[in-house]
Amino acid sequence: MPNIPLAVAGLGMVSCLGIGAAFNAAAMRCGYSGASTLSEQDERLVAQAPLPATQRGSERLVNVLLPAVQEALQTLPAGAQVPLYVCTETNDLLRDPCPGLANILYQQLHKQPYAACIDYDHSKHVPQGRVSFVHALNWVQHQATQHQYHLVVGIASYLFPHSLNYYQGLGRLLGPDNPDAFIPGEAAVAVLLDTQPRGSTSVLLGHGLGTEPHPIDGDQPITGDGLTAAVRAAEADSGVTSNDTDFRISSASGEAYFFRELSIVHGRTLDDPKQDHPLWHPADHIGEVGAASGPAMVVMAHYAFQKNYAPGHTALCQLSNDDAQRAAYLIRYQPDGLGETTQR
Repeated sequence: MPNIPLAVAGLGMVSCLGIGAAFNAAAMRCGYSGASTLSEQDERLVAQAPLPATQRGSERLVNVLLPAVQEALQTLPAGAQVPLYVCTETNDLLRDPCPGLANILYQQLHKQPYAACIDYDHSKHVPQGRVSFVHALNWVQHQATQHQYHLVVGIASYLFPHSLNYYQGLGRLLGPDNPDAFIPGEAAVAVLLDTQPRGSTSVLLGHGLGTEPHPIDGDQPITGDGLTAAVRAAEADSGVTSNDTDFRISSASGEAYFFRELSIVHGRTLDDPKQDHPLWHPADHIGEVGAASGPAMVVMAHYAFQKNYAPGHTALCQLSNDDAQRAAYLIRYQPDGLGETTQR
């Protein structure tokens, strides 16, 4: 099936920085971090969404997600039907204490004023962690001839007590004595995609997947093979090479393992060394947000293009799971939809 460029038609986001995609992008541009201590009694650093502390479990995640979905759907034309792709953490109970989350979200969405626009028959649950977004793009491509618009949402929280204790037990939570670690966060990001790009917008040009032989919980050094394969697949899918990109956005959230991987892949995929190829990562601002990472990169890149503060017009986005899965996608600003991109 030929690749269909997917235009960003709407965005919604809720994170520790606040509510609203444009607001989150502006806060990230300004270098803000939403990290704070969990509570007066618990001084662990976390990145909590701005919701009452009394909201817990699936209720909390629903209330993180619904504003993001509503915001992204504001630009959906009246009468249009849109499949929903819900990206969550894996079904591993240690990492996803709400395995029934997708069904709970669908039930709550049925109660919303915009419920009629969602095509539930063609909607999908994509429980693949950070790389979920790219798996969802595969589904979008598969169903692109049936619908013009598609809504991909990523939702995750690392703040359940079970999750916090699990990662703390692995020594992976950031603290005064543990700099090689991450700040757990929670976020929801919704991306409305249009298969018929028009006007000035950001366009997802291609994507790819790969498998890393030595994931973070293994006992062998990382090879970078999986992410390299994902980048090469995204290049082939889009016809755009890494050398054609102006900056990178990564799901890396503080652990040296993932930065070593980025370094390896950077050297392998750039056919000609680039003088300047900046690396951005949303986790600097919103913490580790798992399945919301891929859509969060779209928000980061889209507003950087739109507000003219990006280092250029094309970004390479890279996603790495704790398990072997790796993914990459390319996003480019198109002043005229599918027309020629101009260097800015």
